[in-house]
Amino acid sequence: KLAGHSCGTIVLHFRFPPGSLEGRQHDGRSQHAYLPDDDQGRQLLALFQLAFRRRVLFSLSQSLTTGRLRPTFSIHLKTATCGGPARHGFPDPDYFNNAVEELQNA
Repeated sequence: KLAGHSCGTIVLHFRFPPGSLEGRQHDGRSQHAYLPDDDQGRQLLALFQLAFRRRVLFSLSQSLTTGRLRPTFSIHLKTATCGGPARHGFPDPDYFNNAVEELQNA
């Protein structure tokens, strides 16, 4: 369960294998993200799927921690089930509106 939610949880699995693009090598990445299994969570899931198909959900950029090229998310995803916004987790009462705004600007 997600902190602050009594419904089930939608778990998104992302796996990007290492490779190269235009002759530049990039690292791979595996990541889980979480959404509440409620109306707002299912709306965001549909919007994330559309953003993924349009290739605006992620990009290749330099990691702030390693300096290496790797997939990074252009839209903020919740990668923790708890801990609040400071830890990319729930509860976060502003997450739905913030994510929708980021998707509109992508």
